[in-house]
Amino acid sequence: MSYREDARSFYERYSQLEERDQTRISKLVNKLLSMNFLCRAKETDREDYYFCVRYEAIFKAYFSLMDYDLKINKQNEVVAITNREGYNHLQLRL
Repeated sequence: MSYREDARSFYERYSQLEERDQTRISKLVNKLLSMNFLCRAKETDREDYYFCVRYEAIFKAYFSLMDYDLKINKQNEVVAITNREGYNHLQLRL
């Protein structure tokens, strides 16, 4: 999709949500940006994992605008984001 289509898709879906779900999406976006993944097996991430799966299209459209890909691996029950351009990686040296 193009940025314009992603923005339109995000806005249309996001504006139909209740305010509490909009707030939760904001919190989960920040959580994913800080941790890069959610794992259903982890007790603290379980509800967040299911919420991301339920609203997958909204999260994908949002992250796409920032050049991130949201990947949901239902077999391993993991939600992860990756940057398309390879930015935001920690470069370690000896």
